[in-house]
Amino acid sequence: MIITLDKQNFIEQVRQHSRWKQFSYEAWEQIFEWEEERDDNNKNEYDPVGFCCDYAEYSSFDQLKDDYGDIESKEDLEQQTWVGYLPEGRILIRQF
Repeated sequence: MIITLDKQNFIEQVRQHSRWKQFSYEAWEQIFEWEEERDDNNKNEYDPVGFCCDYAEYSSFDQLKDDYGDIESKEDLEQQTWVGYLPEGRILIRQF
């Protein structure tokens, strides 16, 4: 099911879904902003399963490098995809 939402409703929908714990609150906020930027019509479609496939949150850059061994630096990463730097050293990326 896909629902079009604003940021407040988006977060409310996410909290009610079993995928809520897939990402931190800050990561969900960043996902909303990125999805809004991607959408030419300025509406955000709610697809929690799709978000979990499209994005990944890491507790550190070193953890991310375990999945993306060819990434040597944050600059390398930023050239490949969207990167969100979250509190406590966490990183959110759009998977590539």
